Amino acid sequence: MIRLALLGAMLVSTVSTAQPEVRPDRRPGAPQIADDKDQVKERLQRRLDESKRTVATLEEALGRLDQGASPEEIARLTDFGRRRPDFDGGPDRDGGPEGDRLPPETPPLSPEEIEAFMATHLTDLHARMENAPDKQREFVHRRIAPRVQEIIGLQDSDPVLADLRTDELRTSFDLFGAARALHEARRDHGPDSD
Repeated sequence: MIRLALLGAMLVSTVSTAQPEVRPDRRPGAPQIADDKDQVKERLQRRLDESKRTVATLEEALGRLDQGASPEEIARLTDFGRRRPDFDGGPDRDGGPEGDRLPPETPPLSPEEIEAFMATHLTDLHARMENAPDKQREFVHRRIAPRVQEIIGLQDSDPVLADLRTDELRTSFDLFGAARALHEARRDHGPDSD
């Protein structure tokens, strides 16, 4: 049951940061997304910075919990359960109903290509997956394949953006790990443990 919950949390974390190719919305009056690379890079950098701040907050929450802080105090510190308004997404934003990250003619990556990318760029995740059951490895591959494929496609045309996307992907897994550790700490130090 816990494994299923962790996989679900990983899915939510991955999906919340995986934004498809920017496409202009066809509805009248809908906000338009700029095609300027500098603006896209700036937005990605803001999201990456926010993810890093979130990881720092979760690590601080773990430290406070270990020092005896109440679960209620930790919940207030982390704002768990509330969606952050500064995250991109939703029907009127990147990743709307028609959002697809890859053009249909792009062949999917093989599991070996995904493993090679993980071994080079996501070393912590790769190490955790080495002894994971095949089903879990396949799940992780399916979740990250579109993002890895996008990064690989950007490496020649825009290496700076590829690096930012790689950092964003790595940070999303760091965030997931910190959230998982916080969940486990809350479970172990719940309100009945006083």
